[in-house]
Amino acid sequence: MTTLRNTLLTLVPALLLLACGAEDRSIDGRGTYERGMGKADGSASCEGVCGEQAAAGCWCDESCANFGDCCPDKVTVCDQQPASCEGACGGQSPAGCWCDERCAENGDCCQDKAEQCTTDPPTNECYTETDCDADQFCKLKEGDCKLLTFMMVKGTCSDKPDACYFLYMPVCGCDGKTYGNDCEAAAAGISVASTGECQTDPPPPSECFNDDQCGGEQFCKLSTGDCKSITTDIKYGKCTDKPAACYEIYAPVCGCDGKTYGNDCVADSAGVSIVSIGECATTPPPTDVCIGNDQCGEAEYCKFIKEQCTWQTLLPIEGTCTPRPEYCIYLYLPVCGCDSKTYGNECEAAAAGTSIASQGACQ
Repeated sequence: MTTLRNTLLTLVPALLLLACGAEDRSIDGRGTYERGMGKADGSASCEGVCGEQAAAGCWCDESCANFGDCCPDKVTVCDQQPASCEGACGGQSPAGCWCDERCAENGDCCQDKAEQCTTDPPTNECYTETDCDADQFCKLKEGDCKLLTFMMVKGTCSDKPDACYFLYMPVCGCDGKTYGNDCEAAAAGISVASTGECQTDPPPPSECFNDDQCGGEQFCKLSTGDCKSITTDIKYGKCTDKPAACYEIYAPVCGCDGKTYGNDCVADSAGVSIVSIGECATTPPPTDVCIGNDQCGEAEYCKFIKEQCTWQTLLPIEGTCTPRPEYCIYLYLPVCGCDSKTYGNECEAAAAGTSIASQGACQ
């Protein structure tokens, strides 16, 4: 094929010269024909000039392949053929470019000849880990997991990375486990089955109302906003595993303990349910909730909201353990305490360990 092609490159232009004599062609020292060229600074594209000569001097006609003076995009623009060596290695592509050993010398190789017609066999192919070095693993294409032990799936020996980036882009490994990203899977010597977390159907978590009802590495996780309260009904949650590691993304949540956590995973790791999304308020909600003085320290009392004494509502009222003042000002602004006694001012009532039932003297 190559010998015939080179013979045609020599004879066909000569025959055309004899038959037509339409173009000014000459033979150079290499035995190839040349014809007049245009301006070197013009466009070397066949756009709009198929069948003619481009401004740069290259040609876009049917015989340019014989003369070797086609514009680079002649095949794709005028012939509408993909200039590819796919399926044509060792010969000529349907587009007219060549894929043989001499195309580089002749200057008419298809653009992907080196990629499509490489003769160098890959040296890092593998089927098992034993085909690779100690610090490598046999990496399969995504989804090419070995579903059966006798299946032979070709992979590539790839290095196991020593460190990975802190970016949570989960992948499901061929071992059925979820990894934070493809780098972490590679570090574990595991190929990727699919992008995203592994889809499993875990057993439904059991109901609970305190951590004692869950396993050692679990906690009773309440729904967001369902923090426990002393005077409200029991809140039921789900026994949930405490994660051993979390992604480093700052998406703050406020825990039921009044503390801000970097994200919901960090809160779960601490065994704390979430009261709200976002950082906790600058002044966290009081945590020393009480319904009587006996639940507070010796120097504290259970302070209720004004006009919220237990005998006024006939229901248990939540208060806050508050320090009793040691000194008060001598200012007479009488208040009636929840013990039905009149005090000179609110400070004196607090020092006595009593909340305020109303302003003014008791009636």
